[in-house]
Amino acid sequence: MILDPQLYVLFLLGLTHSPMRVPYLCAVALASGSTAAWLRSSPATRHALDAISGLVVVGLALRLVLVRRKPA
Repeated sequence: MILDPQLYVLFLLGLTHSPMRVPYLCAVALASGSTAAWLRSSPATRHALDAISGLVVVGLALRLVLVRRKPA
């Protein structure tokens, strides 16, 4: 069975993509771990994040309440 040459190129791209994403994902994991530790270390930071997320939730709720729906 003869396969299309484009399939070989696609397979090669898949093989090169996998090793390239490992360092990126490791960097993301390390950065998120240190960022989470930094955010947990300060009560003021936690309070600010709670306030911001609360404002976002209230804003989204207001948007849902105030939006006009088209009649079906």
